[in-house]
Amino acid sequence: MKAEKLLCSVVIAVLPAAAALASDGYQAPDIEKSGIWKPLLVVVAAVLGICVLGFKNAKRTHLD
Repeated sequence: MKAEKLLCSVVIAVLPAAAALASDGYQAPDIEKSGIWKPLLVVVAAVLGICVLGFKNAKRTHLD
């Protein structure tokens, strides 16, 4: 019983250190933070284009 407690204590103490030592030091590159305005402008322009095409005069038919 005492040996099990000692083994558990050692394992609990060693696991975080083992994870820290396993790191290879790789640092992910920083991602350039862009603003929200460019994508928002593209979306607004796309919605406006769709609305203009959707609500244009429908009298231009070739059903004469």
